[in-house]
Amino acid sequence: MKRYVETMKLAVIIGVGDGIGQAVATKFARAGYQVAMVARHAEKLEQYSQRIQGSGYQARGYSADAGDPQSLKETLKQIQQELGPVDTLVYNAASHHPGELVTLSDEAFLEDYRINVLGAFVAVRAVLEGMRTLGGGTVLLTGGGLALRPQVGLGSLSMGKAGLRGLAFLLAEELRPYNIQVSTITVMGHVSPTTPFSPDRIADKFWEIHQMPVLPVEVQMAPDPEPAT
Repeated sequence: MKRYVETMKLAVIIGVGDGIGQAVATKFARAGYQVAMVARHAEKLEQYSQRIQGSGYQARGYSADAGDPQSLKETLKQIQQELGPVDTLVYNAASHHPGELVTLSDEAFLEDYRINVLGAFVAVRAVLEGMRTLGGGTVLLTGGGLALRPQVGLGSLSMGKAGLRGLAFLLAEELRPYNIQVSTITVMGHVSPTTPFSPDRIADKFWEIHQMPVLPVEVQMAPDPEPAT
């Protein structure tokens, strides 16, 4: 017997913390999705799950390291066994070691790359078969303005966001024949509740893009223009 609710679509959010990830998970849950949240810290995930469930919506937490391909693949396999095929995948995981690239250790650079780029690649491949059985799906990637305007001191994250952006364009082309749409939401500023890039506003943008009949491969989320005086 299948253990998932067949009438509810499944959204998997990878990289859930107190910011964008939690806001996106809540947004999709409120829209009627089953939500599977993936992050390293099981205790935090339990708090997020209880918060969403307490409001009457469906959410579960699954602990995994986005920078460890085997861990991520095993967790995504478990999610699909328990909840069914994935309709929407959101990859929000990111890692950053500050400093100039010439002073960054090989290990630090590779750790960031594994989380910023490789994890998204692994995740998409892990859910691809299920999306194809559904007849299509959606992949949303949290991009950043550093992909377009790299900054010294933020070198590993700049390169990570550039790599993620390139991945989005390639996947969009490769997966189009399977009715799987891919979009990166490029956040052109610092994420904070006190800025135009609050997690809730970003979550609204994710949902807005998700609802489009045809997704643009990239959406640049910039501050609202100043009102004319």
